[in-house]
Amino acid sequence: MRFIKPYQLKTIIVLSLLWLYGCTFTQTYQPEFNGKKTATIDSIKTKYGFEDVSFSAKKISKSGEKQTSLTVKFINGKTIPADTAQMATLEKLLGSQIKTIVKNPKEFDSYIILFDKVTVNGNATNEDYTGREFKSGDL
Repeated sequence: MRFIKPYQLKTIIVLSLLWLYGCTFTQTYQPEFNGKKTATIDSIKTKYGFEDVSFSAKKISKSGEKQTSLTVKFINGKTIPADTAQMATLEKLLGSQIKTIVKNPKEFDSYIILFDKVTVNGNATNEDYTGREFKSGDL
């Protein structure tokens, strides 16, 4: 007594493979940097009064296509312009500087630059951020 006929099994396998092909897979990892990272980050932190800078790289695979991005959070900057145009200019400048310290700048399709305002109130941590995504070729 067979529950699944051979042609049904083939159909199930083909449909499963098509479903997997349409799925999105995201992998996060720590990016690699060249020897200029420490000096460049220290200079940026001093100039703009950032408390910290954090990095997160993502590799996203969807429908056979791969995209990579590097997200950079500049935390609690003291001299961030309030004007949107000036902020965009600063984000692009910082993105260009970050691109120079990445070990392989061509690894990333885009760079996401965020200004993150972190406040801690007792056990609660609140984040408020703004930023932009830049294509690698635009930096």
